[in-house]
Amino acid sequence: MATPIPANRARFTLAGLATAAGGTLVDLDPAATVEGVVTDSRLAAPGRAFVALRGEVYDGHRFAAAARDAGAVVLVERRAAIEGPRLEVDDGLAALAGIARGWVDRGFAADGPRPVLAIGGAAGKTTTKTLAAAAVAALFREPLVTAGNLNNRIGVPMTLLTLEPRHRAIVLECGTSVRGEIAALGALARPDVALVINVGVEHAEGLGTLEEIADEEAALLAAARRVAITAADEPLL
Repeated sequence: MATPIPANRARFTLAGLATAAGGTLVDLDPAATVEGVVTDSRLAAPGRAFVALRGEVYDGHRFAAAARDAGAVVLVERRAAIEGPRLEVDDGLAALAGIARGWVDRGFAADGPRPVLAIGGAAGKTTTKTLAAAAVAALFREPLVTAGNLNNRIGVPMTLLTLEPRHRAIVLECGTSVRGEIAALGALARPDVALVINVGVEHAEGLGTLEEIADEEAALLAAARRVAITAADEPLL
């Protein structure tokens, strides 16, 4: 069963939202504010921001008009040629990552940085995340922890958008199904400590050979700002 994406109260001026997303406001007041970022048009409401994402089955741009009618500010890709008030971006996923990074960096800059632990690997990520979160909580009180398996390019930024002042550290699970996903998540998370548990055949159709999977997972280690950890008996890392 898919893990529900948690609600967030991330707050931006539209000027700040555009800067974080790397986009351009069209017929919108830069001084207006939004609180809460959603990717599901059914959750669109006055004062929220709806990010239209393209997926294998659904294209969020099909629901942009409905989200705007519900009162949300809509973020759409330029190539979608959506009319009306909007925030235009080049790529929805990249914009979502930028918004999440902007929330972490600017929303809490005065309150000090949060140490980040990012966990990857072919198997055992969720169990390791749970154990690590308990250890981190002993050191940093209440950490922000990835819920369930929200470990992809949607789940990780949506997790970061739930960061609140009570969270003193961040524990993230990072997964992959296509090449380049771990590198993108590493760039977003900026982990102080990165842990890759193992390498195995996972989503081979999107990642290729075992060696190519190892290269994909190793991108998380490369993103570590302080410490990179892996198993001594894992020959491919």
